[in-house]
Amino acid sequence: MEYDIFISYRREGGKEIARIIKAELEKMGFSVFLDFDELNDGHFEKYIIRAIDSSSVFMLILSPNALDLCIDEDDWVRKEIEYAIKKDCHIVPINPDQKFNGYPNVLPETIQKELPNHQISDLMLGQLFKVSLSKLVEERILPHLHNTTLLHIKTDTDCIVTKYGKEVLQLEAGTTGEIKLTHGKYLLDFICKRNPNRHKEVLYETNNNVEDFLNINFDRITPKLKMWLSLLAVICILMIAIFGLFRTNLTDIVDKKFKVSFAEDNTYFNIDDIRFDLVYVQGGTYNMGNSNSESDESPIHKVVVPNFYIGKYEISQEQWELIMGTNPSFKKGKKYPIENVNWFDAYMFIRKLNEITGRKFQLPTEAQWEYAASGGIYSKGYKYSGSNIIDEVAWYYGNSGAKTHIAVDQQKRANELEIFNMSGNVWEWCHDYYAEDYYRTYRDTINPQGAVTSNKRVIRGGSMQMEDSFSRITNRDAYEPSGSDWDIGFRIIMIP
Repeated sequence: MEYDIFISYRREGGKEIARIIKAELEKMGFSVFLDFDELNDGHFEKYIIRAIDSSSVFMLILSPNALDLCIDEDDWVRKEIEYAIKKDCHIVPINPDQKFNGYPNVLPETIQKELPNHQISDLMLGQLFKVSLSKLVEERILPHLHNTTLLHIKTDTDCIVTKYGKEVLQLEAGTTGEIKLTHGKYLLDFICKRNPNRHKEVLYETNNNVEDFLNINFDRITPKLKMWLSLLAVICILMIAIFGLFRTNLTDIVDKKFKVSFAEDNTYFNIDDIRFDLVYVQGGTYNMGNSNSESDESPIHKVVVPNFYIGKYEISQEQWELIMGTNPSFKKGKKYPIENVNWFDAYMFIRKLNEITGRKFQLPTEAQWEYAASGGIYSKGYKYSGSNIIDEVAWYYGNSGAKTHIAVDQQKRANELEIFNMSGNVWEWCHDYYAEDYYRTYRDTINPQGAVTSNKRVIRGGSMQMEDSFSRITNRDAYEPSGSDWDIGFRIIMIP
């Protein structure tokens, strides 16, 4: 994974400051590496050096006495600084609340010779923290970042800005806020604070700009325009009355009202006459990953997953057509899985599904997906989802005829939770950004949400055109979120 900023700090006196800075930088959209925990396994090069190599900025927290122990050759802070100097990183020393008491008289020659050449930036905590940090970002960090855009946003209404459903910024009417984005496409939603039902979605593309500006106007209709619109509305009503169009079902077409019903145990629901089946997944703790396979699947690590519901089958084409009104699939068929949809398409499907049902659906996180595929608390430790023999549970290269098979498919065996086709048939989009080294650098243990940012999203499960190894439960893969293919679909989860 690539990081924008690597934060180096002395735990005694610098840990809490480093965490505060990291949290605020991440709110601004930066990807930040901060080692919260001691690395006692001896893999300094494996974790820290790789993180420094992949970071654009090396931020050094100069808390009181932060450099006093650097005389020790085995000191972690010393190793980090020396490696950053060796790699000619852009080093930004930070002096929190001006409490740094100066460079000690005895420092390693490499540090003594180079570090004082880098300007120390004061960072005020308390009420001035955000202001001073924003100035620091603008002057010392942004000019040295690659493949990033600083997006200035201004709205005419107090609103909350979300990125893929996660809040990233709050704005007051007439003020400007900033978020930093890695180059790519982003679905931004601007939600009016006074009326959360009023919101505007913008699919924003950075187009490789270093800086960009976005104005969001909720109240674009002037009094004069309102008058003309009112007059036009009256004319339209008269025309409809004259020609008898009120007798048609035009209103139902434009603003279709769905009939929604849920089973008492939430194991299925119907929208009109289309059924969606769900499986309840009792939460628990499990060992995620595989240390005997691809490098991005290791190390094995414990993850806690709360309760949730997951689709018993992949989303079908008739379900997609009901919600979206289109069908982009290559192989058409109502009961076949929807495919040839990108991550953004899946996101919009789920957003509309939430609006129709009033429930909270989403794409599964990678942790939720693997937990459900492995059978949850009933897992028998199979290699594939439901069996060690792939032909029993999956459509893959060896048996599919290079074509998808129906989503509501009970020709293949279900897994321990009675979920079908989590191995094979079509790849399934997950919520998470993908990072090859995420398992080695992650910090969250409760339903982790994946990498902070990336140019790819996770896909899981393999497909009908892939070899059997891709259908393993622990196999990880990724695809550009704006990309689609004839073997990529998805399934949904519902949060209780």
